[in-house]
Amino acid sequence: MSVILKSINGLPLLLPLMILYLQTIFLSFTHPANVYRIFWDSFCPSLPRREGIGMGKSREKLTFKLLRHAIRLFLPYAISSSKAQPEANVPFEQKNPCPSKIVRSQRCREASFYGFSIWMIFAGLVLVPSQATAQQSFTPKWYSLPWDSGGYDPSSVVWSMVQSELDLDRDGKKEFLLTTSWSSDYYNMVYLYEAVANDSFQIVWSYSLYPYSSDFSVVTVSDLNNNGRQEIVCLVDPADTTYHGFYLFEWDGTDNGFPALPTTTWDFGLGHWFHEGTAIIAGDFDNDNREEVAVSFVESWDTYTSKLMIFSAASDTLETTSWQIEFVDSTTMPVVGYALAATDLDNDNRKELVVAGWDTLRMAIYENTGSPNSYALAANIKNISSYLDLSNDGIVEANVDNDGTNELYMLTANGALFVATNTGDVSQMNASNFFWLGQYDYYNGMVGLTKADLDTNGIPELYLAGSYNEAVYQWTYNSGPVTDWSSYSYATLYMDDTTDDHTSNNDQGYFRPSKIAAGDLDGDGIADMLISSASFANDKPVLLFVEQAQTSTMTVREGWNIVSLPVFALDSIKTNIFPSAVSSAFAFTEEGYQLQDTLKRGIGYWLKFSSQQDVPLQGAELLTVNTTLMPGWNMVGAISQSLSRSDVVTIPGGLLASDFFGYASGYTTTDTLRPGKGYWVKSSGSGQLILQSILSKEKSLPLHSETKHTSLLQRKIFVRGHRP
Repeated sequence: MSVILKSINGLPLLLPLMILYLQTIFLSFTHPANVYRIFWDSFCPSLPRREGIGMGKSREKLTFKLLRHAIRLFLPYAISSSKAQPEANVPFEQKNPCPSKIVRSQRCREASFYGFSIWMIFAGLVLVPSQATAQQSFTPKWYSLPWDSGGYDPSSVVWSMVQSELDLDRDGKKEFLLTTSWSSDYYNMVYLYEAVANDSFQIVWSYSLYPYSSDFSVVTVSDLNNNGRQEIVCLVDPADTTYHGFYLFEWDGTDNGFPALPTTTWDFGLGHWFHEGTAIIAGDFDNDNREEVAVSFVESWDTYTSKLMIFSAASDTLETTSWQIEFVDSTTMPVVGYALAATDLDNDNRKELVVAGWDTLRMAIYENTGSPNSYALAANIKNISSYLDLSNDGIVEANVDNDGTNELYMLTANGALFVATNTGDVSQMNASNFFWLGQYDYYNGMVGLTKADLDTNGIPELYLAGSYNEAVYQWTYNSGPVTDWSSYSYATLYMDDTTDDHTSNNDQGYFRPSKIAAGDLDGDGIADMLISSASFANDKPVLLFVEQAQTSTMTVREGWNIVSLPVFALDSIKTNIFPSAVSSAFAFTEEGYQLQDTLKRGIGYWLKFSSQQDVPLQGAELLTVNTTLMPGWNMVGAISQSLSRSDVVTIPGGLLASDFFGYASGYTTTDTLRPGKGYWVKSSGSGQLILQSILSKEKSLPLHSETKHTSLLQRKIFVRGHRP
């Protein structure tokens, strides 16, 4: 009230309200239900009165009637008159985006906005704007030296990386593991890097696969003899019949103690070489408390023959062990792809192995029968889509909606994202279980899919490697069916410098993300990502380590603020992001105002502060964000950079039925959405609000969500690991 009383012009109108307001407070102690009726009748006049709420004495009835009319007739003018600077000649219903008549179907959402705002003014609280400044997105902290700057390692492009935090020698220092591949013997290597300091890594072990490998190699970790000492295991393309396709290096128990020569090798019992190993994973696939290895490889491109094989060590002495083949299939999939994953899609505690087909979106699912060393083909799913082949490492299992049922997410080499759901036994799955979520620009490769829970809210996010678009993208589930693209928001988390790109068919200047490991990879408590590149540019690194920027500051003022979260934060819990806030966070939903413990990007919130202050934000700049719109009024957030109203996009187009309304001692329209602020906007229907910065637009992968592309793409994309 103190701010309002600064203006003498509004005082005559406010004094009667203040008297009635004090009397209302007195009556609320004796007849609290009547206060409820004031606000119900004043702000939802078209809705039926709640049963059982009576007025009582005639004097109270008159008092409440006068107060109700005062609220509805005089308060808008009083607020407008109390401002030191006069507003433009705009009708009140435009200044305060809430129509006077409320229809039942909107559940009083518009009225609750009106009523909540006036309630805060009666309580002596003033809504004031917030301001935010942000630096950069995920900030580069470490990178491998480019080849033209004297760098030698990694020796080639990266097509395989263990996409999780490692500590193989158990010394408390985080590690990451990868292999490089190219059609030249000298450049096929396996590397183990370790965090030697904050934001700093160095090679602690490496091994040249020359002359064993002629083309492509993949890597994972295992503990095949169950002795607690993990092994590095590689699947390589044998150069000829002299060499094997499986290489194992066992840790010796000392600091970074991996051997200079393989602990053992194996030819899979083939007695001959094969054309290309495509994928390798390890785990206990049959619940016998002993790990197995699963591999897929192309025996011959000439005859289109492939194998899926599951095997385990026959003894604990790996140097001399023989190998037990538990399962092999060489007929189901003519040519296997470059994606293999262990899942439990039907939650029956029996592992499945999902193997991708090459060239068209098809897959085979193998399941453990319930007995040790026993597996069967559960589903051979064809004709899922006419899209191109699945991306290298393009399968991820996740339960993003925490409903107890796992989903399978699949990324294709030409940029389509799918999700597969299953409500029964996995053997009943077919093409109808697969749902298209979105399509990025399909003339640029998407070559890696991983999951992580960087904001530590218990729900994993999806991370996509943008290859030729030099970007990393995130998909976050919000609410609704997991099969509906509008249930997700998506953002650009990192983008390389795009001003140094050169001509087409030339990698110079391009950093092409191929694999992503996300987590806390250097152990400093800050979310980060290791991004590998498939670019042959001499002026770009092969490895880039980026970390959440921590230089954002958000200014809030005393009282109520309409705020949004303009950064990608490691921790999005309200009490951790805004510990000095003296209220809960209120979001506006279909049910009206709801208290929120966890803040989401793209949403606006009411928050109260006891004084003006600067709030530090630990997080990376958001270049893009996608927010679900509901019919009627929505309270939305902003991104990390100011965005013009003309640059706001909706899907489908033309949904916005009003201006954007900010709040600064009254509701005003705005042509610019600013970081840290929240805004009201009205939508004519359900859809998506897309906020995308200018930087992001330079090289962003556009989402084609309105139209599902079903025609075959004639132009093949040369993505390493996919034959042209």
